[in-house]
Amino acid sequence: MKNLIQLMIIGIMCVMTSCGSNQSETKKKAISVDTEVEIVQPVREGYSIVFYKLDDFARIYIDDSLVYDTSEVYGMNPNKDILVDLNPLLHADLSTLKVEAHNAACTDCNSNKWQIIYEIFQDGESIDYVSNDSNGEAADLGLKATLLHPLEVL
Repeated sequence: MKNLIQLMIIGIMCVMTSCGSNQSETKKKAISVDTEVEIVQPVREGYSIVFYKLDDFARIYIDDSLVYDTSEVYGMNPNKDILVDLNPLLHADLSTLKVEAHNAACTDCNSNKWQIIYEIFQDGESIDYVSNDSNGEAADLGLKATLLHPLEVL
């Protein structure tokens, strides 16, 4: 009986030792690889905008002139953050930034919802954060929201 208990203790210790640090290191590596996400940073000087969620796309206007359409660069409903450097697009002492949220046709979903989440930065610091959506309800196609932001260009 004494030998059986010793054998069981040795077996348990072997299992614990083999499942210890090596397995957790493997899990850490797998987790870090699977969850690796590109972090988008705003530009350090001047103005930039980071879109965190676009369902389906956005158009950016400076003083009523279309300067950027996310659907042309990233397609519909991009699955990543999008950084837009606004500095080359600004031209006056005071410009008005207009962001339009658009809802496009959804062929493979039950309901056609829309959502836009973005943040505007000046010299790398957040100056405005916007989150707008269809409240989980299906929505018609087209323009869903127009948001205006005055930007002072120094």
